[in-house]
Amino acid sequence: MSKLTKEQLKERFSVCTFEVDTLGCEIESAEPGRAKVSLKIDDSHRNGHGEVMGGVIYTLADFAFAVAANLEEFGTVTADSSISFYNRVKGSVLYAEAEFVRDGGRLRFCETKVTDDEGTFVARVTATGYRAV
Repeated sequence: MSKLTKEQLKERFSVCTFEVDTLGCEIESAEPGRAKVSLKIDDSHRNGHGEVMGGVIYTLADFAFAVAANLEEFGTVTADSSISFYNRVKGSVLYAEAEFVRDGGRLRFCETKVTDDEGTFVARVTATGYRAV
């Protein structure tokens, strides 16, 4: 697959309405097995303590995985996933960069690093994807 423009990526993943429309995730770049997505933080992403909710951070990372895994064809879903939180979000934009560490056919293994625009290492997500097609 040739490199897609941001507009082509946006169109391809427009079916991800929760991530894109509700949460506000944007695809920064993608190629098979890697993707970078972002999210501008607003008050709707914060919990009662004023911190970015863990579920928001996880969803951003899961979306990065989904883009990296489904760029060429849809059919890979998350079979198992784990998140480790390291620091609170200090900036106003979050980034999740997913990269496959092994693509074994039906099972695909990915690590995603979540940072903010101030360079804070926020979280790491490991995921196993199952390719159903």
